[in-house]
Amino acid sequence: MSSHPLLELANDSNVKTPATFREAANALTADEISSMYEQERAAIAEEVSADIQHFADHDPPAAAEPTVDEHEFAVAVINQCQDDQSALVLADGVAPSDPDDVDDEGVPPTHVDLIDHAVNMTTLAPRKIKARNRVLSSLDLLGVSVDDRITVQRVRLMPPGSTKGDTPLRAIVEGLAQCAAVDAYRETLSAQIEERTGRVVSADPPRLVLFANNRYWEIYRRRSLKSAGPWMEAMRRIAAEIEQGVGIPVRFASVKLYGDPPWRMRHGRPLLASDVVLRNGLEPVGNELKPKSKARQSAKDSAVIEANLERMPVPYSVRDSYLAGDRISHPKLGEGVVQKSLGPTKVEVRFGEEVRVLVQGRG
Repeated sequence: MSSHPLLELANDSNVKTPATFREAANALTADEISSMYEQERAAIAEEVSADIQHFADHDPPAAAEPTVDEHEFAVAVINQCQDDQSALVLADGVAPSDPDDVDDEGVPPTHVDLIDHAVNMTTLAPRKIKARNRVLSSLDLLGVSVDDRITVQRVRLMPPGSTKGDTPLRAIVEGLAQCAAVDAYRETLSAQIEERTGRVVSADPPRLVLFANNRYWEIYRRRSLKSAGPWMEAMRRIAAEIEQGVGIPVRFASVKLYGDPPWRMRHGRPLLASDVVLRNGLEPVGNELKPKSKARQSAKDSAVIEANLERMPVPYSVRDSYLAGDRISHPKLGEGVVQKSLGPTKVEVRFGEEVRVLVQGRG
């Protein structure tokens, strides 16, 4: 067996393929996970260096316009949390509209203070890192939860218009390998976290969060009606097996992104277009899992324009003209989002699931 069995598992075709990852997840047991985790940790521990600097200065973005990739997603999230002076609130069954509430069993939500992104886990120069070991070269996002446990966020992104991305199982297995790296480097990492934040982290195993945008989860939930099967239950089961086998709690977090690109540059830093509000990625929102009828599978429906949150809602008036993304408040229809102009005197507006044509520019 490979000295990096979790990385080998992450690259297994059954784990990477949407049609087969459910069966691959169901085949794993707590004992197998524990064995692979210990081998992974031991292999990484052989390369541990006391001279490693986990937290380093990050180079500013080279371009004025933000790129849409997983690294930039992680940067935008931590920048937004730091600017808002807010923690991530993991949706452990708690409605995001009331993050300080408790769930049905009286358990409060888990708050995570983010520390940094792209946290170094190797002393090798980037050009010397082998392709498969890039997963272990740095952590996407690192934080400390309210109970002082180190928290690893494996960040995945499915950009607007895309339908391809790592399966949730592959992302979880890669995240588990990163947790093994945290355990291997625990002495230096804990000391540098305390030096950076003043927090003394516990000796408990780290937490693992699969942190992805809403489109990532929606695409996979829709696939569950097709080739992938009921994979959500398989993910809940594998999370339980991981916690039983190695003591690592696993959570599935979904964050709603708005716009394309979904973040903006401000003072040379990417920031989200909205607050960081998390849902449980395995829980469907509304009726998104219901198969669409042929009448609804039109190009118009597949190209919904999201609200531009940088512009405040304005009262609707037939005298005004509107741009795509504008939010308008109609006295009878409520708040809607402008989809497109149909000419100088008409505009298409979406109110919930209904699209209406309204008059504009009659002033």
